[in-house]
Amino acid sequence: MRPPQRFFYASGVMLVTVASSSLLAGACTTGAIGISQCREIEYARCEASVACGVVNDVDACKRFYRDQCLHGIAGPTLPSTDEQSDCVEAIEQAGACAEDEPESAFTDCSEHAGMGGGNASDEDVSVCDFLAAPWRSEVCDFLNEAAEGGSSG
Repeated sequence: MRPPQRFFYASGVMLVTVASSSLLAGACTTGAIGISQCREIEYARCEASVACGVVNDVDACKRFYRDQCLHGIAGPTLPSTDEQSDCVEAIEQAGACAEDEPESAFTDCSEHAGMGGGNASDEDVSVCDFLAAPWRSEVCDFLNEAAEGGSSG
């Protein structure tokens, strides 16, 4: 007696489903590191950048970075807890200073004076410039770290 054709069809569907699930399970990783660290930094930037006139809708900004941060941070390693805290604190301080004077120098505002470096001298970096690109500052420099063989961006 011959098995019904439905049996072969159902077996084939199950085999394809199991095989594709196995392939997808290994292919569903992005290799991203620091997703939650990225979100913490970007959420702080969303809130702080309001005073600079860059962000009007903090919730929309946070929704954008919730997804954007799925790429993680640049570099092969997570920042230490202290590095992460210092960067977020500098962003929050810059935001508070921007509420009073958006063009004030980052080094005058922050207890991280001397870490505002980057491509310009410390005195040339306003709090809003810092908020626009905190990775140019030593306090958030870990955001620039490139993976081996790569380049920073």
